[in-house]
Amino acid sequence: MRPHKHYAQLEIIGSVLKDAREKKNLARAEFANLCCLSAKMILELEEGGMSSFYTFEIKVITAKKVGKFLGLDESSYLIDPSATESIEETSIEPSEAPKISAPRVLGHWMVFLRAATQILEDGPDADMQKVADRCLDACLNHHLNPEYKLFNEVLNHDMSRPTNSFKDFSYTGHGIETCWMLLFEAARRKDKDLFARIAEIFKRHVLVAHDQVYGGYFRALDHVGNNTWKVDKVLWLQEEVLIGSLFIAEHTGDSWAQRCFKETLDYVQQKFDVSGNLFWSSSGDRQLKEYAKNRAEHYHHPRHLMLNLLAVNRMLKRNGQVSNLFG
Repeated sequence: MRPHKHYAQLEIIGSVLKDAREKKNLARAEFANLCCLSAKMILELEEGGMSSFYTFEIKVITAKKVGKFLGLDESSYLIDPSATESIEETSIEPSEAPKISAPRVLGHWMVFLRAATQILEDGPDADMQKVADRCLDACLNHHLNPEYKLFNEVLNHDMSRPTNSFKDFSYTGHGIETCWMLLFEAARRKDKDLFARIAEIFKRHVLVAHDQVYGGYFRALDHVGNNTWKVDKVLWLQEEVLIGSLFIAEHTGDSWAQRCFKETLDYVQQKFDVSGNLFWSSSGDRQLKEYAKNRAEHYHHPRHLMLNLLAVNRMLKRNGQVSNLFG
């Protein structure tokens, strides 16, 4: 299998899409309705712009949807300026991904686990305890790949590892996010050994995902064997690192976690707090020279602020001392 092309390399030829639409005598608004898109999305596909798209990758996926509707060959409106070979799909995109019947997904387990942890923090509940136990088992004993010690995002329904390209896919963003949720559950249980085990998994993911050239962290390792990454930068992932590193530092005093938190916070403040913007930028290219300008992050950003402010308040009450959670 050849390395997958990163969508940032592609160029959308909007004039081809526009000509094909007009040949079908479809007005922009009418065509947008047929495609279940907004008229502005069609406008920006045809004439340029990013305000309607979270990332350029999503814009390319949308262009493919429009091109398919128009009956166009992808090579007519998507080109790779850096190469002459044909475009090859990224294996993890929804429309092109290998089919797995009723897959098990890491991102699903983490949502159930976080809900269970928060409910159990209010008091015992036998059913919620079973949910938490099952989530821990799924994440640590099945999704965690024993060969390269990273989480695989997708498994077969029977929890076995896929034999298609999903076996090489690690969504490091979710891996890091899942880790801090696992840490919170270990802390709720006051299980020191479990906490230490998860902390090492967290460190592993953070170190692997770190961009040693430009700083920050990459969200997706599309192919572990080929070391093929998505190299855009998203704010939410950097903030998952901040949550996990501060939580480890709070409860263990770990020096690596302290350094990680400081370095990541410095990076986020330098790169995502853009002068003149009312909100922090939600995403951008690898160097964050180009970034999303019309989206305010309303979920991960306030969550990280609330969780880390709570952690800072707890630390201030202890005069900066490590917690006594594990005795």
